[in-house]
Amino acid sequence: MPILLGVLLALTLSPVMRTLGRAGVPSSIAAVLLVGMTGVVIIAVIGGSTGTVALWSDDLPVMGRQIESKLRGVSDTVETVRRATEEVDKINAAPVGTQEVVVKQPSLLNSAMSTSVKLGGTIAVTLVLATFLLASGNIFYIKLVQSFQTLTGKKRALSAVYDVERRVSRYLFTITIINAVLGVCVGSLMWIIGQPGAHIFGIAAFLLNFLPYIGGVTGAAIAGA
Repeated sequence: MPILLGVLLALTLSPVMRTLGRAGVPSSIAAVLLVGMTGVVIIAVIGGSTGTVALWSDDLPVMGRQIESKLRGVSDTVETVRRATEEVDKINAAPVGTQEVVVKQPSLLNSAMSTSVKLGGTIAVTLVLATFLLASGNIFYIKLVQSFQTLTGKKRALSAVYDVERRVSRYLFTITIINAVLGVCVGSLMWIIGQPGAHIFGIAAFLLNFLPYIGGVTGAAIAGA
């Protein structure tokens, strides 16, 4: 995943790199600047969300009771099903002497720390890889062109590579703008109706909409709930 994200980030920023190169900025400096600004944006988004998420984690019991009271009809149905399941389990009870083994699940804090470490590692590898890919300039394109023997083959290969880069970069840049506008709209509407932590919903909508179909449905379901 970090390798894939690093390659996609490098492809997205390649046209900007080329523009800076024509302006006389060395590739290494331009790569560090672009990836550095991307990293600052990511850190700012995470930093702006951490406080609200931590506050929500403290309020989980209260939120759970509120959801339970609003969905009491559904919970009564679930309770009926649970009781029926218990009756079935009693009928199919294990023989006497069978020892039940209960696996202790990791605590919420440990799970959160593990997820944070994995996320931080993924972001770090992504940014470092993107920096090296951008700083290398056109070395990969040069190697690809050199593998063809004829001048016509070299021209076709270079044209195809630049066309792929341009299309991928345009798509990712466009979808990022669309998702950013969607996130602003969702966050603004949540703020208008008085939903606490409205910006979290906006960030979630921005990220989830990168997943075709599934992300949009998931974001709508969360906001609706």
